Parts: sequence; C-alpha cells; structure tokens
Amino acid sequence: MNIMKAKSKRRYWDGRYGKRILAGFLWASIIPVLILGIISYFTSLKSVSERMNNSNHSELIQTMLRVDSVLETIEQHYVNIVSSEEVKRLVENEVGYQDYSILSDFMNKMITKVSFINYINGYSLINFDTGWIYSNSGMKKMNDITNAEEINHIFEQDSSSIFWINNTYQDWSAKEPSVDLTYLSLAYRLPLVLNDKNAMIVININRNAFETLMENNKRVASMIILDQNGEKVYGNNAKIDDVMIGYIKENVENSDVKEDIIELSYRQENEVYQISLKQSDSSGWTYIAYYNTDLAREDARSILYIALWLALGLFLLIICISSLWTYRIYQPIKKTYSKVKDCLEGEAQNKENELEYIEQGIHTLYHHNVELEDMVQKQRDQLIELFVLRLLRGQLTEEMITANMQLLKIQPEECFSVILMNCSLNEEGRELSHLEKDVLHIRIAKSTPDSVRAKLMMSPVNNLYDVVMVVGGKDEKELEEKIMEICKEMSEFVLVNFSHYTKVGISRTFDNLTIFPNAFREATEALKMEGQSNDNQNMEQLTYYSDMVLSEEKVNTYNLVLQNRIKDAVDKCDERTAFHVVEEFLEEIKASESKWNEQYYFLYRFLLSILVTGADAGLSLNSIFEFKSYTIFQQFHQLYTLKEMEDYYKYQLVRPMIEHLKDFRKNSRSAILEKIELLVLETEGDITLTECAEKIECHANTIWRIMKDMRDQTFSEFVAEIRLEKAKDLLVHSTLSVAEIAEKLNYTNAQNFIRYFKKHCGVTPGKYRQEKKE
Repeated sequence: MNIMKAKSKRRYWDGRYGKRILAGFLWASIIPVLILGIISYFTSLKSVSERMNNSNHSELIQTMLRVDSVLETIEQHYVNIVSSEEVKRLVENEVGYQDYSILSDFMNKMITKVSFINYINGYSLINFDTGWIYSNSGMKKMNDITNAEEINHIFEQDSSSIFWINNTYQDWSAKEPSVDLTYLSLAYRLPLVLNDKNAMIVININRNAFETLMENNKRVASMIILDQNGEKVYGNNAKIDDVMIGYIKENVENSDVKEDIIELSYRQENEVYQISLKQSDSSGWTYIAYYNTDLAREDARSILYIALWLALGLFLLIICISSLWTYRIYQPIKKTYSKVKDCLEGEAQNKENELEYIEQGIHTLYHHNVELEDMVQKQRDQLIELFVLRLLRGQLTEEMITANMQLLKIQPEECFSVILMNCSLNEEGRELSHLEKDVLHIRIAKSTPDSVRAKLMMSPVNNLYDVVMVVGGKDEKELEEKIMEICKEMSEFVLVNFSHYTKVGISRTFDNLTIFPNAFREATEALKMEGQSNDNQNMEQLTYYSDMVLSEEKVNTYNLVLQNRIKDAVDKCDERTAFHVVEEFLEEIKASESKWNEQYYFLYRFLLSILVTGADAGLSLNSIFEFKSYTIFQQFHQLYTLKEMEDYYKYQLVRPMIEHLKDFRKNSRSAILEKIELLVLETEGDITLTECAEKIECHANTIWRIMKDMRDQTFSEFVAEIRLEKAKDLLVHSTLSVAEIAEKLNYTNAQNFIRYFKKHCGVTPGKYRQEKKE
C-alpha cells in the first residue's frame, strides 16, 4: 500500500509541467531577491528624495503664503491709513506742537489695535515741505536728525509709491535723533495718488515677531528670503546662505522665477544640496528652500536593510513550501488530463502531453462562444428597439442618430420608409384582443425570417400593437422593390406560421431619420384606411400613405426635435439657447408655407411645451405670469405677425419662466444662509468661519460666497455686527461694567472694545448706556 502511494506521488513529478511548476516557484524566489537587492536601494532613495522634495516644496509654499499674507495685510492696512484725513492733515499742512488734537488723531490712527500689531515696531512720517517728522517717539525737525541725508536719498531714489527698505543684514546705525531704518521697513511716498510727492511714511517691522513667523514650521530644509532687489531678508543658515544666493543669481534668470517653482542642485565638496525657489506674485520677494541630500540617503539605507531582510525571509519561505504548492497545483492538472484521456479512444503515448485536455476545452469554449453571440444579438435587438422608440418620440438630433447608428452598426441609406404591420384577425376571422395582438406581434418581430431582416435597415420592433419595420434604399425604385418583397414575404410568413392575416401601412419616402415621427404617423394613418386589395391571397390589405393624399397637397409636420430642445433649454435656464430655438422654430413655420389653422396648431403646441416645462419643475403658472394662466392663450391669439409671436415667446414666456426657475432653485442657498445666521446668533458671535463650516457641514468658501452674494458682507463682518448688537443689549439690560462686557464678548481688552464701539456707533459704550437709560 505504501509502495503504491510512493509510486503515485512520483508520477506527479514525472510530467513536464510538474517540473516546470516547481522550477517556476524556485525561480520566483531567486529572481525577486536578486532584483530587489539591486534596485531597492535606488527605489527607496528616489522615494525618499521625492518625499523630501515634496516636503521642501510644501514648506516653501507655506512660508511664502504665510509671509505674503502678513505683508499684504500690513501693506493694505497702512494704505487705508495713509489715505485717511488724519494723515492728509500732516502731509498737506504744517502741524506743530500747538496742534495737539491733530497730532493725537494721527497717533491714535497709527496705533489702532489690529491682529498684526505685534509685527509693527514703530513709524515715522516725514513731511519734506515743512521739515517736520512725526513718529511714535515724538516730533522732531528734519534738520535735527542725523540721517537726514539718507532719508532724502531714499525718498528721491525710489520712484515707487510703496516700497520696502531692507537693512536686515547691513550694519546700519545712526545717532539719535534719527529716523529708525533698522531691519525691515515699509515706506509710502505721499500722496499716493499724485505724482508730486512731498512726504514719506516709514513703518518699522519688528524683527523678533517677523522671524518667529518664519520659524512656525519644524522644517528639515533651510530657508532664505530675498527682497525685490535680491537682498537677503531672512536666512537661518549663515554658513551657506550667501553661497546659495550667489549660486542662484548666477544660474537663474529673474524671469524664470516668476513662472513656477525652480529646481536646482548645488554641489559643495562632498555635499549635494537640493534647492527649490519661487518668486511671490504679490510682494516680488524670492523664497528659497534647500536641504542636504545626505539626509535622503540615510533614510534610504534603513529602508534598504529592511527590504533585504524581508526578501531573504521571503526566499526561505518560498523554498520551504514550493514542493507542497507544486503538488497541490499540479494535482488538478493531472486529474483533468486523466479524465480527458479516458474520454478519448486509446491512450496517450507521451506523458509530456498532459495538456491535451485543452482540445476538449476548446470545443467547450466554441459552444460557449455561440451562446455568447446569441446573447449579444439579443442585446443588440433590445438596443435597436430602444433606438426606434426614441426615434418615434423625436428625442434624437441628427448627430445623436448618426452616433447611435454607428454604435449599433446600422448601415445608413439615402432614403427610407416606415412599414407598420398589424394582425387583427385570425384565419377564422376572429378579432384579437389587445393582449393577444401584443403577444403575437412580439413573436412575429422576434422570429422574422433572415431574408426579410437582410432587406431592413434595423430589426423589426413591436410598438403599440403594431410591428414597426424600417426599409432603406439608395433610391426610390430600389426602396419600392424592397417594400413589395418584404410585405409579400411577411404576409406569407405570418399566415403560414401564425395563421393570421396582415394589414400593412406604408409611409412616403423620406431622406432623413430626424423626421422619423412623421413617417411613423403616415404609416399609422395608412394602416387605419381601407387599402387596396392585393392579388396574393396571403396579403389581406396593403395601403400606401401616398395614395391617400393629393399629389399637389403639401403635408407639414410638427418638429418634435425643436420642441425637446426648447424644453431642455428652459429647464437648464439657458435663455440664449432658448431664444435661438424660438427663432429657428418660427423660421421653420415661415418656410413651411402652411395654412393658418396648421400654423396655429404648431404654434400653440410649441407654447404648451414651454408651459409644461415650468409645471414639471413644480412651478405654478399663476406665480410666474402677472396675468391668469388661462389668458395666456387669449393674449397669444391676438398676435398676428411672426415677429409679435417671437417677442411673446421670448419675453412673455421664456424669460419669466427662466427667472422663476432660477429663484425657485436658489432657495437652497437661502436655507444655508438661514443656518449660518441661526448658528451665529446662538453662539452670540463667538464662532469662526471654520467652526461654522464644520457645524453646518458646508465648505468655508461656499459660506463666504453666500454671505457676500445675499448679505453683501463677509462672515467676519456679520459676526462683528452680531457681537455689537449683543454689546448694546448688555449695556442697556445688564449691570455689567464696560470691561466685563468686553471680556464676555472676547475682545482683547476694554480699550479695543470702546474704540470699536465708538467707530460703529458714534459714541462710547458708557455714553450709549447713559443715553438709553435717560
């Protein structure tokens, strides 16, 4: 027994494919180890380098945005201040010690408490006409300061109205009294809007606060900032900063920096630095971030060691279980081979041909393929049926028809006709019920002979108790021959296979499938008429629509495509497209030369399609139009020219409909605004934009736009307004002191609260409380 088992197991290893599987497993363990050992280091190095480079980019952009935000805020704030009346008085007039109120107003204006006040170290306003200097340290004469020549040089040298003075890394000093130009200063040449400048205001930036702004991120990279003149404003690695700046100035054109982030590599002795730099669009300053690539190599080595140990472990694991896997995987192949061989006559002589069972599999796949083709054909018939139904409803434009025909592989023809076939009587003369006719017509459409299908443009379709067939040809003669052959074959086929007589209605010849609804209508009308008798007893009745109308009579049809387009344009609130469709529709009416009764039918039907669009959207006609809805038709009936009708369609129907649709759909924005207002009121203004966005589950940008569009104020302004109203209420209805109210409403201090209250209410909080209680 054991010997038999051993022999059986050995047989599994005798075949060619069993050995191949085992060899494959072994190679699968060796090759990855070899490849992994070669490329893992470089892959990990690249990955770490990319990660560090992306981190470098991110730090660069974040620093630039943070610094630019502060600079822009400071610059804009002082633009408003230097344009104020308090500053203008000092620029346009000679103000001395005796003008205390003017000086007091100016100083109060300059020290207004704002969020960025910690970045400001001081200020100086120099009036070159009067020779006076007004600063946070007091008043002084131009002639008395020690750096007057330098101040004059700065004022005359730079023609810009707003510019930065950078003495960050210069050994600047001046004896008192002087105008402070240490570190970084923002200068405004006044007046801003006039060419004739006579004054300058200098805002001194606080070095500690500004450099703290740079250090907000824990970064791996070093950072350098250059001003618009290429002078260093900030750097945190003095040993190499100047070398980097010189290298960048030599290798980068100024125009290149403005486009996007520039990447550079710099080698110094055995060290390589990766550099990223970008110039700010707002300030014109250049931001540079760089790091030593040795950091990436150190991380890559640790990843390499881990990968090698994992690869080695994987190799040993695969070797241990390869034999077991080979046996398990090869076993079903061997069994399948044995079963297939038993089904064949004789025995296989060559044991290496285990996969002869594939031959049997090919036969099976062949049969499956036939079944698959049948399924695809069935699906194609269903798609064609949907295509025909959409043609009947006029839902397809010419471009859509062409695309669908290409997708369904329908051969286009120069002309076509629609054939409708109806089986209402059986061989015994009994009238069929609707259900019986529907079932019968479905069976006929599904079992139409191939000889008939070959003559049709597309497969027959059952629609409303009739079989619809579309016949095409290169000319009317060929089309007529096909129609006669199809009608004869189908009549015989239905009588023989289903024992029913047929009635057939045939449309006139058309050259464009966009007017398929017209062809279908004609075939339907022909089917309703008593048609000509046919000599063939198998064809009970055959009627041509062309025999029903006079040859000189022109039949005009309503354009469903334009109707669908006007409904779509109104629904999308696309006034321009809707007006264009109106013009196109009326041009078609004018060109048709139809009689007035027919024209009015088309015009009223087009009008109804516009009204239905609004009703489908949930609008009331009485809410849209100033007049009652029933008078719409009365007013329209009083119009006599197509121009009057065009204006009525456009300005009395389409435009009001679209405006009301827009208002109706805008209500969702009103709901969001209501949530914002309710939340701010509940929190008494103690909420930020980000917190509000989280609470109502809406993006902060969306809240900002809705507030701006619907209230014409920002979120911050609205919150400030609510806090101000709360402050008024507390002043009138509570005994809290002004300081306590300021603390309750989260103002930084009482003075800020008093200043803000007086700015918006015209009086101090104490005065307001006194007036209200009186």
